[in-house]
Amino acid sequence: MRQQHGLMLPELMQLNFGAISAAPSLVNSLEVAGPVVVRRITFRAQGGNQNVMQFRPTWNVTPRGYETDTPLLGPFGTTTYLHSPVSRAFTLRFEHVVTAPRFHFRLAVQNPTAPLKRAFSSWLIERARDMPRQGTITVNPFFEDALAASTRVTLVSSTCIPYAFAIDEIVIIFGAGAQGNVRVSFWAEDNDGAPTSAEPDGRPLLGGFGSVRWIAGDNTVIRLRPSDLQADMIVPERGMFLKVHAHNTDASAAHDVNAVVTLRQLVDYEG
Repeated sequence: MRQQHGLMLPELMQLNFGAISAAPSLVNSLEVAGPVVVRRITFRAQGGNQNVMQFRPTWNVTPRGYETDTPLLGPFGTTTYLHSPVSRAFTLRFEHVVTAPRFHFRLAVQNPTAPLKRAFSSWLIERARDMPRQGTITVNPFFEDALAASTRVTLVSSTCIPYAFAIDEIVIIFGAGAQGNVRVSFWAEDNDGAPTSAEPDGRPLLGGFGSVRWIAGDNTVIRLRPSDLQADMIVPERGMFLKVHAHNTDASAAHDVNAVVTLRQLVDYEG
């Protein structure tokens, strides 16, 4: 592998699973020589009803002892797992730095319901001796199973965010059958209130993309990247809670709420 401008050229590695029966949680690992930067992880499930598949990427200096693993997901979401979107690959962008000289990337997978499924993941990493100083990147999943017909929910980060941050990416996953009936919006607010009859009173985070206030879709993965549009989605206040509000306007069916918000810490941000 050739070195280029202090960083090694990207390297792709795989962590995959064979047939997974209903209920068990399986873990696979791969030893890596560090330090590295995780740039991207792609997940895919194969088999019926893939949306129930759950992924949890971590790292550890040992190949065992999952309870002591360091999660690659951030501390502000509502779940420690990622849920696979229906039937297509799901990619997350990272800039997670692991400075250990030798360690194991690990991936836990759960298949709560039948039938048998298979799970695949690809990890794009770069190796380097000297890591540049940068803000922390946290990938925070928000998930609620089966939001009832004609109801609302507000998913609130498990704790407040202690630093100024910018939205790096928002991913919303709409299952087959949603048909534009699930309206998802994103907010920052200085309290952990979770209204179920209206949107939060805080700051809407989609304003950088124009007049849009919520996102809807069907059987698709929608990505919003502020850098793509030169949009400014900075939250300068410390101690804000991240909120995902969903309104299921379907009067006859329940639908999942499935979103991932990637935050970038603003180091030494003056405001």
